[in-house]
Amino acid sequence: MVGVILCTDVLGNPDPRKELLDAKRALAAAIPDVSREGAHTDEKTKYGNQDGLSFLKTILNDMDKLKRDADEREKRINQEIAQIRQDANQKEEQTVRRMETFLQETKELKHQVKVLKPLRGVAVDIRSRFFAIYRDKENLPGTGVKSVIRDGNIAAH
Repeated sequence: MVGVILCTDVLGNPDPRKELLDAKRALAAAIPDVSREGAHTDEKTKYGNQDGLSFLKTILNDMDKLKRDADEREKRINQEIAQIRQDANQKEEQTVRRMETFLQETKELKHQVKVLKPLRGVAVDIRSRFFAIYRDKENLPGTGVKSVIRDGNIAAH
């Protein structure tokens, strides 16, 4: 809301009610002629009627303009909210797709572990067989050299 101060000169009257009535009449008659005075730069404190319009019509026009501005701001805010929601939905969809991909990859890796885990034991037995064969050829002492060679042969074939 904008406060407005209007000033007028009236003849002094000992009856305050009559003096107030004269001031009201003078102001009512002057309303079509009210305008901004001087080169005042603070637009928030000095208002007047626009050319060819009454003071009341100027205020009503300003109120309509403020309402249109508020409606435009609300529309812009609603558009921004809709855009943010759309972006959030897209991010959520991307996240879900990435999670599904990670779950699929995890599933595949678990399957590979199940398949390859028994092979590790086979590989260890085969490698141990090579060391046992070397020890046997070099006549190096070792416990269970023959059983390690037998287990390695079974694993390899």
